Amino acid sequence: MANEVYRFRFGAFDCWSVSDGEGEFGAEKYFANAPPEALRARLDRYNIQGDYVPTPLNCLLIRVGRRYALVDTGMGPRPGGNTGRLLTNLESIGVSRREVKAVICSHAHGDHMGNALDQNGEPTFPEARYYLSVAEWAYWVSKSSNASIRERLQSLSTALTLFDHDTLILPGIRAIAAPGHTPGQTALLIESGDERLLYTADIVAHPIHLEEPSWHIAADVDPVLALQSRRTLLLEAARNRWRLFVYHFPFPGLFRLLYTSEGFTLMPG
Repeated sequence: MANEVYRFRFGAFDCWSVSDGEGEFGAEKYFANAPPEALRARLDRYNIQGDYVPTPLNCLLIRVGRRYALVDTGMGPRPGGNTGRLLTNLESIGVSRREVKAVICSHAHGDHMGNALDQNGEPTFPEARYYLSVAEWAYWVSKSSNASIRERLQSLSTALTLFDHDTLILPGIRAIAAPGHTPGQTALLIESGDERLLYTADIVAHPIHLEEPSWHIAADVDPVLALQSRRTLLLEAARNRWRLFVYHFPFPGLFRLLYTSEGFTLMPG
């Protein structure tokens, strides 16, 4: 990727969009209930010729006072893939692993928490507290359906701080419930003065979800609730003119959103 770090100012915060690279997911996984012909037409409009959707991985780094907070950790290295770039890109701006003091995890899926542990199974960011919602922890550690997620969370348990939604995780960073994709998925509302930035997590995974907001993601644990969270948060962001930081949208992931009778319109943010 030509550009992998983008610095921007948000109110009193210094922020960076830091790429972990770009993965690919099957179109049927992103748009599970899409009619095949309608989906093919949408993919063609985005010049996606095959059945795999290019998927950016945009992590958000925020300087809070004298410390750094990282939101999500990327997918991590994959054989033959173009992922696992996060640590190199952090180093390129002079931020070491030990300088990251907080890691906020929107949810526990591997493309968001793949860099949470190092190759030895230890926390990648050894000086950080890792933050995860109570509901997300309870769901994954009580299920036997995905051992890798459960094991990852258990390995992080001594570094984890669990939070309830609608609370301040750090000064200016509020946890917002966004359930459906996973039971405890968390969006973030970052507030500074009169400015607001919504970190959307996986309420949307591709701009096509704005054009076809009823097309859900195959990994949604509760598709009906996921679509409700999508609509509620996106409408609120559009009506209040919040900026958006979208994990899987084209780098650097910063946008604004308009809503009219014809639906959502995405603009650079």
